[in-house]
Amino acid sequence: MSKTVKNLGHMAIGAVTVLALFGAVSVATSGDPGTSTDPVVTRSYVEERLSEIEDAFVKDLNALSDQIEALESSSGSGTTAPAPGAPPAFVVVELEEGSTVVFGENTQVILRGGSATAIAAENDLPDVTGGAGLGMGQKIPLNHLIIIPKDDGRGMKINARTWLMISGKYSVTGPAQ
Repeated sequence: MSKTVKNLGHMAIGAVTVLALFGAVSVATSGDPGTSTDPVVTRSYVEERLSEIEDAFVKDLNALSDQIEALESSSGSGTTAPAPGAPPAFVVVELEEGSTVVFGENTQVILRGGSATAIAAENDLPDVTGGAGLGMGQKIPLNHLIIIPKDDGRGMKINARTWLMISGKYSVTGPAQ
């Protein structure tokens, strides 16, 4: 993509140069040269100004190319934090019966298929979709958004092969995944 941007930049520089030269020629051939509305300028002055404009354009284009390359290299790495205001990234996790998953602070989870029960010793699992808290051993409803506010051991016990969408930190123990 940056190669395309650079090629477009070179074409744009060429177009700006041609337009500027065309403008200089049309000014030189029109009306009375040397008046306040049509000043006489030297060729070296026009070339110098075009060079300054081209240098500024190339500098801006290179800065944009660098930003694009930085964005391309950071996307997909999974190690960078999402941009402020960006929706959370969910990963799909498949778990086998007998597994236990414990969630970290500010984690969001949705049970997409299978069966699981809540692990919540002192506090419940906040079921945002259902508008209630799920206590210890309660069945987790399918397609409900569960938010884990604190890193205090809350999680799920997997009762059958299960698929979860998780955004945030989690750890899995039990049978191989």
